[in-house]
Amino acid sequence: MSIKMKYSLIILVVLAAAALVIGLQRRAGLPVEMAAIKKGRIRQVVEERARTEYRSERVVTVLISGLVGAIMLEEGSKVGAGDVIATLQEKQVAAAVNEAESQVINLAALMESVDIGKPKPEQVKAAELAVAQARGQLVSLKTDMVALEQAVRTAEFDLNNAKTLRRSGTISERDLMTAEDAAASARAMLDKQSALIKVAELAVEIADANLAIVRNYRDDTEYVRKSYQAQIDGMKSRLEGLRDQLDHTVVRAPIGGVILERYTRGDAFLMAGSPLVRIGDPATLEVRMEILTDDAGRVRKGQAVDLSGSLLGGTIVTGQVDRIFPAGFIKISTLGVEQERVVVMISVNGKDLPFGPTYGFDGKIVVAEVADAILVPERAVFKLNGDRCVFVVTDGAAHMRKIKTGIESSESFEVLEGLTEGETVVVGPPSELMEGARVTPAK
Repeated sequence: MSIKMKYSLIILVVLAAAALVIGLQRRAGLPVEMAAIKKGRIRQVVEERARTEYRSERVVTVLISGLVGAIMLEEGSKVGAGDVIATLQEKQVAAAVNEAESQVINLAALMESVDIGKPKPEQVKAAELAVAQARGQLVSLKTDMVALEQAVRTAEFDLNNAKTLRRSGTISERDLMTAEDAAASARAMLDKQSALIKVAELAVEIADANLAIVRNYRDDTEYVRKSYQAQIDGMKSRLEGLRDQLDHTVVRAPIGGVILERYTRGDAFLMAGSPLVRIGDPATLEVRMEILTDDAGRVRKGQAVDLSGSLLGGTIVTGQVDRIFPAGFIKISTLGVEQERVVVMISVNGKDLPFGPTYGFDGKIVVAEVADAILVPERAVFKLNGDRCVFVVTDGAAHMRKIKTGIESSESFEVLEGLTEGETVVVGPPSELMEGARVTPAK
C-alpha cells in the first residue's frame, strides 16, 4: 500500500470518528450554560464619572492698588466670614480722612455761630491761616508730582528698553519682570499723589470759601447757613469716598471655609483686582455628574445616587439628585467623539465624603427600580425580528419563546410577560442551537 493511500485512509477514519462523536452529542444534548428564572430587586441606572466641588467658593482680590502685607494663611487654613486675609498700607488715605473730618467739624462750628453774631477777629485770622496752609500743602504736593511724573517716564523708558533687550536675549525674564514691577509701582505712586492733590485742592476751595464767608458775613443768616450746609454736604460726600477707600485697605474673607489655593505670599505691591486666595465652604460640598443628553430624560430631582470608587474602598456613599442644569453643552470624549451632555448636581452629606473639591468617583443615578421582579440574565436574551426572545429548557429540549421586558440593568432584564419563576433558560445561546434541540448543562 502506498503512502498516499495510507494518509487517505487515516483521514477517512478521523472524519468517521468525528461524525460519530457529533452524533452521540446530538443524542446526548448540546452542552449549554443554563440559569433558573428568579425573583429579585433590579435597578436601572445612569452611570458616569462624578467629581466633588463646593457650591460656595470665592476668589478674594484686592480692590485698590497698594503695598500688601505678608499673608500668613496656608492652603487648608480655616477662616470665618469677615476674617482678615490681608492688609494694605493705609497711612496716606487715613491722613486724608482725618483732614476731611476736621474740615467738616470746622464748617459745622461756623454754621452754629451764624446766629450768634459776626465772626471774631481771631476767627478771621484762623480762616486766613487755614487758606495759607492749604495752599502751601497744595504747592508742595504739586512739586512732588513733577518728580513722580519724571519717575514714571524713566520707569516706562526702562521697561520699553528691557522689553527690547529681552526679545534679543540680552536680559533674563526676571530682569524684565523687575522692570515691569518698577513701572507699575511708579504709576501707582503717581495715582496716589494725584488723589492727594485732589484732596488738597478741595481743602483750598473749602478754606477760600470759609475765608470769604467770614469776611463777607451778612445779616442774612439763612443764606449763610445754607452756604455752610452745602459745603458740609460736599465734604461729607468726598469723605464717604475716602472712608470707602480706607475700608478696602483691609481685605476680609467674604465667606467662611478653608483656603483652597493661595496665589501670593504678600509683601509686594499689587494692582487692584489681583487675586490673593481662593476660599471654599466644605458645608456646601456637592457632586457634579455630566451625563449624556440621551439619558437626561430619565433623570429626575430626588432620585437616589450611589457613589463608589477607590477613594471609598468598598463603601458606597448615597446621595440624591439635587438639580439638573437647563442647558446642555458639547464635550469631546477621549476618543475624539463629540458628545452632547448636561450637568446633574448631586447632594450628599459632607461627612460621608471627607474630601475637598475635584475628587473623582463612580456615580450611578437610579432612574428606575423594582423590588420584586422576575429576572432573566441579560446574556440569555436575544432579538429576533424585533422581538426579544429566550430559549426555555423543558424536558431537556430548548424551545424559543418571546418575552416582554421592562427595565434593565447591566446584568438582567425585568420580565413582564413570557417567563415565570423557576423556569430554566439558556444563557449565551450558541449560534448552532435550534428550536427543539436537546441540551445538557455545560460542565
